[in-house]
Amino acid sequence: MKSECLVATLFFFTAGPSAALYCTAQEERPSRWLAVDEDGWTVLSPSADTRLLFVSSSDGDDATGRPYAPDDGAIGLSPQSPVGKVRPYKTIHAAMANARDGQPDWVLLKRGDVWHEGIGAPRNGRSEKEPSVVAAYGEGSRRPQLRLRGKQSGVRFDIHKGFHDVAIVGLEFYACEKDPKSPEFKLESEVKSAIGIFISSKYMACGQRLLVEDCCMRFCGASLQIAHDRRNRPPEPVSQLAFRRNLVLDNYSRTSHSQGTYAHAISILLEENIYDHNGWLVQESGNRKDRGGATIFNHNTYFCDCHDVVFRGNMFL
Repeated sequence: MKSECLVATLFFFTAGPSAALYCTAQEERPSRWLAVDEDGWTVLSPSADTRLLFVSSSDGDDATGRPYAPDDGAIGLSPQSPVGKVRPYKTIHAAMANARDGQPDWVLLKRGDVWHEGIGAPRNGRSEKEPSVVAAYGEGSRRPQLRLRGKQSGVRFDIHKGFHDVAIVGLEFYACEKDPKSPEFKLESEVKSAIGIFISSKYMACGQRLLVEDCCMRFCGASLQIAHDRRNRPPEPVSQLAFRRNLVLDNYSRTSHSQGTYAHAISILLEENIYDHNGWLVQESGNRKDRGGATIFNHNTYFCDCHDVVFRGNMFL
């Protein structure tokens, strides 16, 4: 039993003939596609025509919420720390409905607030340097929390159209019904596994330039799941995907295999993340899957037939 539990806390990588953990040509490696500051955090700046859409479950109102321009007097130097009072929307759905596809619009969730809804598919950005952004604003250190129920996904991209130029920063995805310490906890027979961020690339649909940074994913079936239609060659299904400085904690399932991160046939940068206690809930004799036990299929990360993958500075606990 001990060895089986240990294997569930490490990472797992299976490679086809053309796969490589590190690719040979430097310019082909997945990399950060936005600049970082001296402390290593991605620098995000709105464009002159960016719409800033604030969301607060505690004091927002969908009827009175409105977009702001970056030069509005209430915004100040950073949209994530407005200096004046803003009029936020109450629901993420209402704010996303006012964000424009193909534009560098920002949807900002208030720190410390809680929502019982997912983001759905974020809008595409304008370009590599002008992504759309879903992030946090306000005072305090508590990330905005999305409480996921059942098989709900925090982010689920439009798998038929693909996506491009999106940044998701500073959010918490929490499957509350799977946390044994939560008052909303249910037996796994009653709930299916929520997924923090889900990408399923269908035939001829592809994704380009996705940043996920400083997010926390807890008690999901997977924090990040990237499944790829085997017919989708070419084009590249997902490229320039950067998953960095995230907390991936306590993800498990009693009804299926479970990993902190699952990826198939894609290229990705995994940088400076912390993975702890993923793939299993309990250690017991037999390690039964239906009780959330550790099995040979459950790991912090599970990468299958991937290529041009970079693991850098991660902690697997």
